[in-house]
Amino acid sequence: MKRLCYATFAVLLKKCAMNDISQFALHNALLTPINPHDPKRDDAQASRLFAAKLNFSHEVIALACKADAETVTSYFDKKVVPLFDPTKLRIAVLALYDLIANDSVIQPDVIVDVASGATKRTLSSQSCFVPERFLAGVFLYSVRAVPNRAGLDNVQDITDEYFNMFSS
Repeated sequence: MKRLCYATFAVLLKKCAMNDISQFALHNALLTPINPHDPKRDDAQASRLFAAKLNFSHEVIALACKADAETVTSYFDKKVVPLFDPTKLRIAVLALYDLIANDSVIQPDVIVDVASGATKRTLSSQSCFVPERFLAGVFLYSVRAVPNRAGLDNVQDITDEYFNMFSS
């Protein structure tokens, strides 16, 4: 079974990041729009979150719940999307669609793209997307609604082989 959580989301995005973007740099970029000055954010925390061995604090979840989706989308457009290889970003988006579609815990009418209001069901019929909006929306959903440790048994399945299945 596949599970969407912050870890599976972030690991997929790391696979499309430019070569010089570290795990911590990506983690920092993803979290900055909801919590810009977190003194606890460090490489060890990023590693534990990427491995689904740590849940977000209640404080971070509350900040994500209060975050304005348009502001997060704008930030992703300017600061997050440029971190990715454009060709690989398309692959990551397709892999995220697959991850969401095959997550049996997410019900069809659950809004999984907070920025656009798209449900799991409506995502399955979409053929066009705006990367920064989709990524910001799924990011917000993954932090707000899914305990990160839910992906503990699945994050290791986000392999290069899985990622590359969507390249053709």
